[in-house]
Amino acid sequence: MREALHELTLKQASDLIARGEVPSGDLAEATLSRIEILDPVLKSFIHVSPERVRASATAADAAIAAGYCLGPLHANNLTRSLVQLGRTRPSPASL
Repeated sequence: MREALHELTLKQASDLIARGEVPSGDLAEATLSRIEILDPVLKSFIHVSPERVRASATAADAAIAAGYCLGPLHANNLTRSLVQLGRTRPSPASL
């Protein structure tokens, strides 16, 4: 049985997405679900933007379907969103 998506390493998740075995949207939903479950206790995020994560997942999946993959972080929405924090308009530390 395959591990739950939230238990995968970044490498494992990226490999599954690159092979087309898991859409990045599924990984995004699994990540958002874990944040929803755990963050009330952990208080790890100031702000979570599910719409932004889902839009990023849709764009990543579309790019991959069109033959464009920019490497192992391309389709990993959690990583992409965290990396983008430094390149977007000012906002709280968020996803």
